[in-house]
Amino acid sequence: MKIREDFVTNSSSSSFVLAFKDEKEYEQFKNQCYYLDYVELADLIKIALETTNQDINKHDAKELLKTYYYNTKYRDIMAQHYKLSREDVDYYYILYKLETTNEFENKLNEYLQNDKEYMEKLNKIETSELVAEVTIWDSNGGFLEWAIRNGFLRSEWWTGLVVQMDVG
Repeated sequence: MKIREDFVTNSSSSSFVLAFKDEKEYEQFKNQCYYLDYVELADLIKIALETTNQDINKHDAKELLKTYYYNTKYRDIMAQHYKLSREDVDYYYILYKLETTNEFENKLNEYLQNDKEYMEKLNKIETSELVAEVTIWDSNGGFLEWAIRNGFLRSEWWTGLVVQMDVG
């Protein structure tokens, strides 16, 4: 039996990317947040936009997008390509080792390049004037993290939401 001796948590988080084609669209987002009494969200996005260079935001947004697609669509495809089975005792270890190879990275990029939805989202990030890549934890997000996890961005700002990944 294994016993954890370090800190264990059951917290959750939501990571997401919002892309605004220009300042006018960002202002519409802020106004909608204020109208719906989500001032915390408007403030969170403002901080994300002001504290990080847009090149870094776009890079981080692309990485989150790629991670999302890999986790939701391509992990199983890649495992099949390498003829791995979840019944293999070392499945996750072998997959982890494969993930660090250039061949694996090239194959994954090939799959992504041929995915229309992925490419559209990637283009949205690249062509938007303002991009915010944000992670909010339930431990510091409380109600806001709960609202995001339960569809607030998907329902109220779906045009600007590029990707959302919920963990925990």
